[in-house]
Amino acid sequence: MKLVFEPLLKDFETETIAEYFRDMVAEIPDYIFTIPSSTSGKYHNATQCERYGQMEVMSAIAFKDRKMLEDALKDFLLDG
Repeated sequence: MKLVFEPLLKDFETETIAEYFRDMVAEIPDYIFTIPSSTSGKYHNATQCERYGQMEVMSAIAFKDRKMLEDALKDFLLDG
């Protein structure tokens, strides 16, 4: 498993989901760790245009998605 993702394994509730995660990580091509998200900088910030830029973008998207899910769950629990 690619070591950068290993700390995330503790966040899964079941071993089945953790195993699925391991399988998906194994499919990630190595170049994802070295290519920038953009070479023009037109749609990405400077950090995302450097080496490991794809990781920066994926991290930002994951954070945003998690925040949206947490907010939706709070709204549901408060309204329900």
